[in-house]
Amino acid sequence: MNLDQYHFRTNASHLDFEFESIGPNGNIQKVVRFSPQNTNGITYFNLGFGDVNPTTGTIDDLSKSNNGDKNKILATIASIVLEFTAHFPDVMVYAQGSTPPQDETLPNGNLSKLERNTSNNGCLRICRRRLATF
Repeated sequence: MNLDQYHFRTNASHLDFEFESIGPNGNIQKVVRFSPQNTNGITYFNLGFGDVNPTTGTIDDLSKSNNGDKNKILATIASIVLEFTAHFPDVMVYAQGSTPPQDETLPNGNLSKLERNTSNNGCLRICRRRLATF
């Protein structure tokens, strides 16, 4: 993808990815975490995303950093999903916003482009409300 995005890093398991949002509210540490799930015998990875609380180290998926870089963040998450599915080519990824406005962002913009860019070996589903879309 040729969209402006942040440089990111991952850990040895390729389940956690980190990058920094840079904008008028400062540098804000972001985390994308892929957590294995199983529902009705279907194994998939849930994509979790949020700001790192600098005091507790926990991930806050409801925070609004308002750093003016939403599209750059979405492009970064899209690239992270592509790297994750390149490392784990036979997995399904499930992403859903924590709030209705976040949820509405997922099918539009950068993440929807992933479905066109994901190889035939991988399976990616960006879902709005239910796992039943698998």
